[in-house]
Amino acid sequence: MRFIDTNIIIRHLAQPATPIDQARHLAATALFRRIQRREEQARICEAVISEVLYVLCSPRQYGLSHVDATARLRPTLRPRGLRIPNKRVYLRALDLFAAYPHLDFEDTCDHRPHGARARAGTI
Repeated sequence: MRFIDTNIIIRHLAQPATPIDQARHLAATALFRRIQRREEQARICEAVISEVLYVLCSPRQYGLSHVDATARLRPTLRPRGLRIPNKRVYLRALDLFAAYPHLDFEDTCDHRPHGARARAGTI
């Protein structure tokens, strides 16, 4: 099982600017197609999701809105062949990230039940 880092996801999602970028984009896209078809399995962690969103939304990089970045990333994270600890939590966090552009992705990832957050004084 592979561990997928930020660069592979960015190569898959971003439009290639050079022939080298095009080759990397094609390789990353082929990998995600194999994962989608369950021919291959891979893992990522929360930090990778956070980094991808940071790069996609950064004005110095791709400058996407939270809504656009989420729309690009979500289909990449959904396949069952892609293992993410607490995947449902992070898919829900993407909804919050898109809905509240003033929040960083990390701020949307609290996976405790609402009542537990209230008792802890975090809401």
